[in-house]
Amino acid sequence: MVYEWKQGARYSADAEIIAKELSTIGEAITPDKIIIAAKNKRSELHKCFEWDDTKAGYMYRKEQARNIVQSLIIIPEEVNPNYTFIRAYENVTIGTDKAYVPIGKVLRDEDWRMEVFGEIGKTIENAIRKLESYEDICGMNHTTATLKSRLVAAKELIKE
Repeated sequence: MVYEWKQGARYSADAEIIAKELSTIGEAITPDKIIIAAKNKRSELHKCFEWDDTKAGYMYRKEQARNIVQSLIIIPEEVNPNYTFIRAYENVTIGTDKAYVPIGKVLRDEDWRMEVFGEIGKTIENAIRKLESYEDICGMNHTTATLKSRLVAAKELIKE
């Protein structure tokens, strides 16, 4: 098996070496165990962490801020049993930056709406690819075939 970082990952460490180091931790890996292993300055895992506590603290607070805005959802006054709760804010492009904007405003702006729907399309495409990977490993069955056909249909609806 070959290991590499997924697209967009920001690690300079060698993914193959990281996978080997993770395998030495055991089969049930926890974040605490990873951090303990990464404290060894000679480990490849060490390269994946910010060890300056001031910088790490700020980065953690930024992550907490993202988590706050990503966790806030909208609940209608009358909830349909099939309702899927949506985020109150979506992360959209403003010029060359990204920012969280209230969902109502996002859905009224065509460019932002298309950006959000594009992300939904990517999520569906990733789910299709994941099913195809499962099929490669385990073979296709009725459930994976049905899920795949429904996902493909949903993706086509988003394009309209």
